[in-house]
Amino acid sequence: MGAAAPFRRQLASILRTRREELHLSQEAAAAQCEMSPRYLRSLEAGRSAVSVETLGRLLAALDWVWTDIAEKLSPEKGEAPAAPATMHRLLDRMWNKASPREREVIKRVLASLQ
Repeated sequence: MGAAAPFRRQLASILRTRREELHLSQEAAAAQCEMSPRYLRSLEAGRSAVSVETLGRLLAALDWVWTDIAEKLSPEKGEAPAAPATMHRLLDRMWNKASPREREVIKRVLASLQ
């Protein structure tokens, strides 16, 4: 798994915990995300990488937005980030795929968090 291993494990744990909080089975969550239950199990086990598009569908199924997952992935005070390079690449891909209008929304959200 390499350098992405800590990030994948952390993301897997966050997604699994949220799905369980919502009392969704893996099958129900997978159906909402238009993915196979096997792939969701692999994601929740930290064995598979996730694309921006797939993560977006997962967040929607879990009734979350991007800021929710970013907050959960942020380290606690005094802790090192789980995988800053991986998170940076993920955010870069999201930004590059965003339309000009989506970029404006992202800018406003980030400005409101400062």
